[in-house]
Amino acid sequence: MAGRILGLDVGDRFIKAVAVARTIRGGIQVEYCAARRRGAEEEPADAVAALFAEHEALRNLPCITALPAREFSFRDLTFPFRDKKKIRQALPFEIEPLLPVPMEAMLVDYLLANAAGEARVLAAAVPRETVQGRLDLLRGHVRDVVVLDVEAVPLTASFVSRQAGADYDLLLDVGARRTVALFIKDRSLFQIRNHVLRMDPDDADAAGVASSSAEDGPVEAFGRELRNTVDFLKWRGFTTGDPSRIYLTGGGGGDRRFDDVLGRHFSAPLERVDMACVAGIAFAETAKRQWQPLLMNQALALAVRPFRKEAGYDFRKRRRREEAGYRPFKKNIPWLAAALGIILLLTGADFFLDYYDAKVRLSQLKRQINGLYRQYSPETVRIVDPVAQLRAQIAESKKSMLGMMDSTPRAAALDVLKDISAAIPPATEILVTAMTMEREAVVVKGEAKNFDAVQAVRNDLGKAKLIKSVDIGATNLMKQGEKVEFELRLTTK
Repeated sequence: MAGRILGLDVGDRFIKAVAVARTIRGGIQVEYCAARRRGAEEEPADAVAALFAEHEALRNLPCITALPAREFSFRDLTFPFRDKKKIRQALPFEIEPLLPVPMEAMLVDYLLANAAGEARVLAAAVPRETVQGRLDLLRGHVRDVVVLDVEAVPLTASFVSRQAGADYDLLLDVGARRTVALFIKDRSLFQIRNHVLRMDPDDADAAGVASSSAEDGPVEAFGRELRNTVDFLKWRGFTTGDPSRIYLTGGGGGDRRFDDVLGRHFSAPLERVDMACVAGIAFAETAKRQWQPLLMNQALALAVRPFRKEAGYDFRKRRRREEAGYRPFKKNIPWLAAALGIILLLTGADFFLDYYDAKVRLSQLKRQINGLYRQYSPETVRIVDPVAQLRAQIAESKKSMLGMMDSTPRAAALDVLKDISAAIPPATEILVTAMTMEREAVVVKGEAKNFDAVQAVRNDLGKAKLIKSVDIGATNLMKQGEKVEFELRLTTK
């Protein structure tokens, strides 16, 4: 045997358990099954503890169980995409306005309700405390709760393969106090309805023995309510007609009043379900003697439930993901600290290598600058700051060119410019376009109004203190206008 797993169905009147073994080749065999009737005032925790105390073979097994449908809020949603990750991200925002309690107090899961086109989703929301309550109820009795589904939903996997084309089927799970109606179309579950139906314990026993009918009893009221539900779904556009088949299961499904009541409200054939026959499951000899199909169908469906997403809801997985948000982080703190230390070490090494590379490049640049400095100033013996030393030498060269470093005293360039500016009257209409100075010679080029203006400027500059002589050079009329281009050659004292 490859492994054993327990399917546990905690009902209002009975607690049912089925232990199956999965073979390496994929076969399934029921090894053990048991059902325990709960007392009228017996608490669920006491009933579960008594079941495991009476049947040791069921203890310490991985468990798949389901929560009652009455604990859930079901909502129909539509998304323009079918990507599971996108649906998972958008689902809380879409369902939150439809819930009567804050989203933080709920766990949400979904099933795709159609096979193609835009995604129609049947979302289910349950209080977190309800999920935690079921986990606490089974703690100490089972090894782990591996899947936590919704009541009756695992049964649908056994019937979708038998479904005809465009029809839809109706599966009724009849319990002691409530009945769950599942609507299946296109091999997908598209609606879940929870109906109040209190079955008298004397009406039908655990095996589903027939009882007398009563036209005004709870079964008749349930038939009318179910008829209204089907009509409402047609009005909403979920269906176009009545169901093609109706399946009955659950401890109260053997009551023969359903044959009469459902036969009067629907034309679909009624069939009572034997999960083991439908799925072709084998039995161990001891389990076969204890098998009660209608009562134990859901426990068996839970035990053989596939683990893929399409098989049903899984609120244990949702809870486990939330727990993983902190616990693994706390568990991995040493590893995270080591990783952070490695990152800091690598960052420090990167800074050091950058600094070393910059230092090497700076040394190379200094050697190149010193080489260039010695190339243009070979007479320098000691180099301290080549840039500052080169700037000083350039400044000395400029002073020498302007005559400030010559042994023979000459007029400074600024003094000559000042003398020229003072010599020319402000009212004179001339425009100086260029001026050059080479030792004693100064050449001034410009534009004047006429030749007389040029002569007047020449006479004025001749009176300047620092000007020795003034000669008129090339003087021509301009190509455009009546102005004169002139050139004056001045000699300084």
